[in-house]
Amino acid sequence: MVLCCALTGCNQGKQHVVPFRGKVMYKNQSLTNGSVMFQPENGIHARGNIQADGTFELTTYREGDGATVGKNKVRIVSTVGGNTDASQGETSTGSSTIPESYNDFSTTPLEVEVPPEGKTDAVLVVE
Repeated sequence: MVLCCALTGCNQGKQHVVPFRGKVMYKNQSLTNGSVMFQPENGIHARGNIQADGTFELTTYREGDGATVGKNKVRIVSTVGGNTDASQGETSTGSSTIPESYNDFSTTPLEVEVPPEGKTDAVLVVE
């Protein structure tokens, strides 16, 4: 079994991911909350939370490992308001603070090429 893993690779199902960090901008200002998700053409998505300064760091398999190399559709969700306290009944997500087309992989206009060396200074602009 060990020889089999050594010869064929035990992680054949995993995509090659590289570090990917950046900042999200909307109306020439940092977006201050929400999440970013990258969906590669093949493979599982990467995700990261937007911090108060607009920065994010993507995770695919383990914290901060990055995104899949190649072309990725970019989904950004940022909301205000809403009820997240389940004890008060059904939760709601609130109102989107950015154009709703960015909230879904099928409608987002953003696409990013993740280079083999990764990227630590990306700027995603929501228009």
